[in-house]
Amino acid sequence: MVIVGFGLIGGVLGLVVGVVWLVIGLILHRRVVKASWLTMAGALALLVVSLGIGLALPSADYTVSDATEGRTFVKQLDEGADITDKTLKVTVEEVGSSSVMGVGLGAPGGFSIALPNSQATRRIKVGDEVTVTCFQARQFFGLWIVTGRLARQ
Repeated sequence: MVIVGFGLIGGVLGLVVGVVWLVIGLILHRRVVKASWLTMAGALALLVVSLGIGLALPSADYTVSDATEGRTFVKQLDEGADITDKTLKVTVEEVGSSSVMGVGLGAPGGFSIALPNSQATRRIKVGDEVTVTCFQARQFFGLWIVTGRLARQ
């Protein structure tokens, strides 16, 4: 989504530059009109493609950014929701130390996420928003633990 955001910003800036270039060319009677139209067309194409990609990308099946959403997610797990192959977007509240077994993340609402140890998982910090493709959810001494892997960002 970051790339889509940069594409949208680049498209808008390109349109602004093209319009300014066109206005200056018309005022000074220079032959930059064609180039400014090409600049605006390219910027508009970038804007449309970025917007299309942004709308086409799937959103997360579950989003947990605060304790209320976390409790709702846990309630769904308690009711037997199948989260296998679903995506979960979560704001990280706590990061455990990485080990051979993986990295544990604390999520809002009182559940944990276990991810395999990798460079990407070791870079996760408190406050980061991560998207996880879920394998399963199990209860361990009353605490829900979701296992999965980082989804492609």
